[in-house]
Amino acid sequence: ESFDGTEGAEAAGAAGPAGEVRSVAGLPGGVVPWVLSGKDEGALRAQAARLREFVEARPELAPDEVAWSLVSTRAALERCAVVVGTGREELMEGLSRVVAGEPAGNVVSGRRGTPARPVFVFPGQGAQWVGMGVELAGVFPVFREALEECGRALSGFV
Repeated sequence: ESFDGTEGAEAAGAAGPAGEVRSVAGLPGGVVPWVLSGKDEGALRAQAARLREFVEARPELAPDEVAWSLVSTRAALERCAVVVGTGREELMEGLSRVVAGEPAGNVVSGRRGTPARPVFVFPGQGAQWVGMGVELAGVFPVFREALEECGRALSGFV
């Protein structure tokens, strides 16, 4: 049985080189994001319903494995939603809210649009943010790489 073209094996963890199973680690605090998209609101809700049904029928699937599959094997379409949670129940409840078109504290939804303009982040500004950039760079490799790239680009000016 498949989940809208995604084989069950993919939802359990996308196969990498030589059959190696990859997964995505949760965010700090054990938070896991499930990223969904559809061509319109109806398609997004239908996608959430299919995912909920698929995961509900497979209790052995770990939330981080589902997250990896969603971000590595699915297209990024016009309408999107991200359900975040620290466990299966919270994620499944968020999916139910997407299906119903209801707001939820652990769901962010919107429309893909024109890319946002660049933003400069000055981590460590203010007493409440001391060490924030170092912590982010230590936890998120993409942030670290972007920070290093900015450092190289601005090194001649600072």
